[in-house]
Amino acid sequence: MSEEAAALKEQGNKLYQAKEFLKAAAVYKKAIGLAPSAALHSNLAAALLAVNKFAPALKEAQRSVELDPGFERGLYRAGLACTGIADHEQAVIWFSKVLELNPKNGDALKKRAVSAKACVEGHTKAGTEPPAQVAELWEELKQLKAKQKQEAREAQEKKVAESQLARAKELSEQYQKTRDHFVVGAQYNNDNASAVVENAMTFLRHPQMATVADESKMKFLLAKGLAEEDAREALARIAIENEEM
Repeated sequence: MSEEAAALKEQGNKLYQAKEFLKAAAVYKKAIGLAPSAALHSNLAAALLAVNKFAPALKEAQRSVELDPGFERGLYRAGLACTGIADHEQAVIWFSKVLELNPKNGDALKKRAVSAKACVEGHTKAGTEPPAQVAELWEELKQLKAKQKQEAREAQEKKVAESQLARAKELSEQYQKTRDHFVVGAQYNNDNASAVVENAMTFLRHPQMATVADESKMKFLLAKGLAEEDAREALARIAIENEEM
């Protein structure tokens, strides 16, 4: 590329970054007149895409790929141009070519999926059959999406199960500590009735206590030194909590 063409390319890039797309397109055209290249035609395609001139953009993107069949940006912009003119079948083909070169191109992967869906829906509405390549791709994408949903659901279920297990472990530890310390120590905390009741409630919340009759719970609390009034309050408040769950 000559120095003049390189300078024009740089000028066009600055105009493009400034969102002066039509001016950038004019400058790229001048540069192409001096030294045509895949990059310049691709840049011109990008400028035209930015102002929704899809048909001219497709022509420039195709010229880019003619000069360099492996020019990824040219292939991708050809796909975008086809999307713009609602030629979804060709868009799928172009984006597939991008992915053959670079399977990790996330944008091309997403655009191809959108184009495949639009193509299938268009044929379905028209009562016609989509091309076999597109139909197969769409089925693969649907299966992949279903698999991803299943994996996400399983991951969420695992997360919930782990959370429940952790909570059960925490409650078990509280139960043991409460049984051995909190409730026993409550008889020495008569000056703080609130703490006495809260400690008793911590003990009563343990899942193991769900199968124990209230009468037995009352006897246990009284045996550990709680005043009957405090024990009844703890039982009553736990009963309300259980009703709200």
